[in-house]
Amino acid sequence: MDKPEDRAGRKPSNGLSRRDFLQLTTFGIAGVALHNPIGAIDRSRLDRNVHIFYYPWYGNPKFNGRWCHWNFKGHRPAADLSSDYFPLLGAYSSSDPAVVRQHMRWMNQARIGVLTLSFWGRHCFEDLNTPLILDTAHRFNVKVNFHIEPYAHRRQFFIDDILYLLDEYGHHPAFYRTEGQKPLFYIFKSTVGKGDRDYISDEEWNFMLYRLRLDSRSDCIFLGQTTNLARCQRSGFDGVYTYSVETVSQWEEIGARFRSAGLIWSPSIWPGYIDSRQKAYTGEKTIHIPREDGKTYDRLAEAAISSQPDILTITSFNEFHEGTQIEPVMRFLEPMGYLNYYPQSAFYYIQATRRIIQHWQEVKNKKITTPSKLPSSYNSPSINAPGTKPPRKNPLLQRRKAKPPLRMRQRRSHTRGVRY
Repeated sequence: MDKPEDRAGRKPSNGLSRRDFLQLTTFGIAGVALHNPIGAIDRSRLDRNVHIFYYPWYGNPKFNGRWCHWNFKGHRPAADLSSDYFPLLGAYSSSDPAVVRQHMRWMNQARIGVLTLSFWGRHCFEDLNTPLILDTAHRFNVKVNFHIEPYAHRRQFFIDDILYLLDEYGHHPAFYRTEGQKPLFYIFKSTVGKGDRDYISDEEWNFMLYRLRLDSRSDCIFLGQTTNLARCQRSGFDGVYTYSVETVSQWEEIGARFRSAGLIWSPSIWPGYIDSRQKAYTGEKTIHIPREDGKTYDRLAEAAISSQPDILTITSFNEFHEGTQIEPVMRFLEPMGYLNYYPQSAFYYIQATRRIIQHWQEVKNKKITTPSKLPSSYNSPSINAPGTKPPRKNPLLQRRKAKPPLRMRQRRSHTRGVRY
């Protein structure tokens, strides 16, 4: 790949002069009325069981006094971004109200009910953008929950950070709660191996979640990033999500396993993956999973829906470093090294997401058989009848009883007068 100084002298093939292009990419185009092929704001038909990972970590000199993330790993914005795609809104700032407003409008039009916000610790750059995101999401009927990332000292601060999020944002009308009125958190890299710098043992997770569940105000749903049932249970998680798609061929089996255990199953779909430009100057090994003009997204969605998920998660709205975004991107920048969604439109993945959600809703509705539609000869089996199983309780509606970690139970079981 060319060095940034080589690319800098090229003129984009969209007819813009370099000066106009840099002005556009530096300040974004959030104020421009974008062509909208989808429709008006929908305040009633958003799916609260569709959650999309969202990254509020982008910054530019206009709003933040410096570049944030667009310059990751040696890149030099505004023309040279740490991404294989160039956002339709330009090299924007996540602190720009116009950008956040446009993002929420697109999510609403796609019928995405919940935005899962990347959280890197109290008062970090991403956290400073949270009030703006919550306020704007509320205007578009989008709810917000949090994706707890593997930030430094997460082990030491995890309990306090969860309490902080509940105290600081838990009363906001956009803060997401399940139908059972419980907050839900995603925990990224929760079951990595011992050699990983972000490793936290299953026993430590179990103890931290136990501590939180002792207090009714912090009795939340926690989903770990794993497909390992044994580790999920040892850690005390209420269920799992995948974030990536390596195990897609086993999703039906994995989903059945977690449902049988009464745990939440949330496969994650993405439109593709590419991190070539992010790593262009570091020599790191790159990964590329082609989008195939939208076919990759469709195949993963079908696999996820077939696995009967409790929640469908989408990776991602705007993780540009890894090229998993569904956010609209610019065309005609191939000479500068950027990909696009051609032959599909810039808005294709917003439309495709809406179509996927509609399809999932139809599939779920077909599985709900009302008595009026049953044959007259049908007799409902007794719950206690031999050979029948009671219907699975929705884990999103259940209250999980706080159990002491195994070590604590074993240690205290020998103490006279203590009952468990």
